[in-house]
Amino acid sequence: MLLDRFIHRWDFRERHAITIQAPPARVLPAIKRLTPSDVPLAKALMRLRSIPSLLAGRKTFLSQSEKPFLDQIVGNGFLLLGEDSEKELLLGTIGRFWKASGEFCLAVQTPEDFLSFQEAGRVKVGWNFFVETSANGTRVQTETRILATDRPARWKFFAYWLLVRPGSGMIRKAILRSVRRVLEKEDGLS
Repeated sequence: MLLDRFIHRWDFRERHAITIQAPPARVLPAIKRLTPSDVPLAKALMRLRSIPSLLAGRKTFLSQSEKPFLDQIVGNGFLLLGEDSEKELLLGTIGRFWKASGEFCLAVQTPEDFLSFQEAGRVKVGWNFFVETSANGTRVQTETRILATDRPARWKFFAYWLLVRPGSGMIRKAILRSVRRVLEKEDGLS
């Protein structure tokens, strides 16, 4: 997995998976096409998290309901770290998420920058979608790995994670269900 290359050890991790009745070649493209309107729960929770940025007059995530979700977050704190054809899509971000603005490290512009980043007081986040054929269809997994650059950041993120982890999991599960719903609708199964 690409995720192993970028964050091979972690302090925090969350995984969710779903089986979809569609060929693997269609799944990552469907994930890339998802809009905030396709995933209303994710849209609502991410907008809630963006309130401090909005109040400060900065651009927020998911401001355009019909523009693909991933297109809106890449370049807005997230970076596309890599893509393995039909198998995996990997995003990354670095920040101080326990702060109201998240303090994204926007100076990290390339996958190489992400790999070499070691500045104290931040956490590195890798978030992937991994697709594989299973006995019952196509298994789609999303995994998030978080690695702190030092002990103080680990403790600060831990306190933040206790608060946001349930919502984070809800977002990822909603995305997976939405991908399944979109693909089944395209195939006339719903």
